[in-house]
Amino acid sequence: MTDRLHDKSPDAAQPGRERRAFRAERLEIEERKGGRGSRLVGHAAVFNQLSEDLGGFREQVAPGAFAASIERDDIRALFNHDPTYVLGRNGAGTLDLEEDARGLAITIDMPSTPIINELVTAPIRRGDIDQMSFAFRTVAQSWATVDGERVRTLLVVQLFEISPVTFPAYPQTDVAARALRDFIAAPAGYQAAGVTSARDLERLLRDMGFSRSAARRITARGWPGVACVDDDAAVRIARARQRAAKL
Repeated sequence: MTDRLHDKSPDAAQPGRERRAFRAERLEIEERKGGRGSRLVGHAAVFNQLSEDLGGFREQVAPGAFAASIERDDIRALFNHDPTYVLGRNGAGTLDLEEDARGLAITIDMPSTPIINELVTAPIRRGDIDQMSFAFRTVAQSWATVDGERVRTLLVVQLFEISPVTFPAYPQTDVAARALRDFIAAPAGYQAAGVTSARDLERLLRDMGFSRSAARRITARGWPGVACVDDDAAVRIARARQRAAKL
């Protein structure tokens, strides 16, 4: 059993962290000119592609979900999400990330060490490894019911790392499970009121009298996202919840 007080894994260090994986349509090792080693090219995520059942819901990534994080964050490429095997890093210029029409396109200048060649480069070149995964924290999301299925759409995420993986995993994380429970418990009238995205919900909350910052906190974390520092704040929340229940 893992001792969480001494857990040094990325998941422990990054609260709200989730992982998603899929079989890449194109994951190739290309040789660089001039004998300068090899690079891995492909996609770490695909837009508007529904996942398999993640435990009561399916999921998709909206175009633009990674854009802000790519520009702002220090992102790694690992093997099997293991920080022992660092393949690249955007801050070092060895990992290139960009959104294209298909999804999150990646180029990794692969380390030329024997262990990386044996564990990663050679198996990908042979086709033994053809799955990619990415680790992230949800910043904005939306939920909807489509053809009887609950669908979560990732609108904006903070990207931590991308990783070629031997065995893809589709865990229903605690974070996603809580978001699903919130969606199930939310008034059905939200959809009738046109609330189908995080932006719609934020706009509705602003109409209820909440400040922009408070509306954003509620959208991201639910009603507990607003600290009731005084009685007036508690009253506003109570009235907003009552109004939402009548939608």
